[in-house]
Amino acid sequence: MLLLALSSLLMPAVQQPSAVPALAPPPVEAMQDPPADPWSGSLAAGLTWITGNSESSTGTLDFAAKYDKQKYFCTAFANYSGVRQEDSATGDSTTTSRLYTAGASHNRYFSAARTWYAYANGAWRMDEPHGLQVRDSAGVGVGHSWKWDEDKSSFNAEAGPSYVIENLVALPSDSFASARVAEALDWAIGTDWKIINHGELLQSVDDTDDRSATADAGVRWTFASTWFAQATVAVAWDNTPAPGFEKTDWRYTVSLGSSF
Repeated sequence: MLLLALSSLLMPAVQQPSAVPALAPPPVEAMQDPPADPWSGSLAAGLTWITGNSESSTGTLDFAAKYDKQKYFCTAFANYSGVRQEDSATGDSTTTSRLYTAGASHNRYFSAARTWYAYANGAWRMDEPHGLQVRDSAGVGVGHSWKWDEDKSSFNAEAGPSYVIENLVALPSDSFASARVAEALDWAIGTDWKIINHGELLQSVDDTDDRSATADAGVRWTFASTWFAQATVAVAWDNTPAPGFEKTDWRYTVSLGSSF
């Protein structure tokens, strides 16, 4: 017993290995998931007849689509709006206003947070009764997206250079580099109402007086699953319009459509 006691005193105590603290994983950037169905969009049409002292008809057709994936999203749109006016003296009908617009964009996110992104876009606009034979534009730039209300609402802002080819009525075709700023708002109010707004400004780099802008704002009411009614006001402004034309044109539209 004495020997065992002495040996226990002489031998060094065996230390148990201390527990190694687990290393915390590096922080992961917050990710925003894209919609389960990458496709979304809408198609709407409006038609108005006026009779009595004057005879006229107005037709509109609007299409918008979006393809949204984790790293990128693509958009496309097209619009037609036309007005035919009947001459009360002769009974002849002429088109007093006809607008065509179309465009598309490809947008790629810089990170999984899906906030900052780079874009490449192109657009086409024809509104000859209001002095614009055709305007083509293409550009690249950077955008930022803000989302809230569980991603039901969003606001996007974009800026970058564009190249514009413009042909005004009675003037030769012109092409120039421009600076572009744009915004888009999609604001859900409750479950059935939504405010929609778009705006774009093109400022010529060579001529500070040469600039144009388009904007629209609408209120949409979804009344049956995917069906909606929408009232929209749109404005087109050109600081250097064609000779004999005003700088500003307004359009008011009430339409019925379906979303997908």
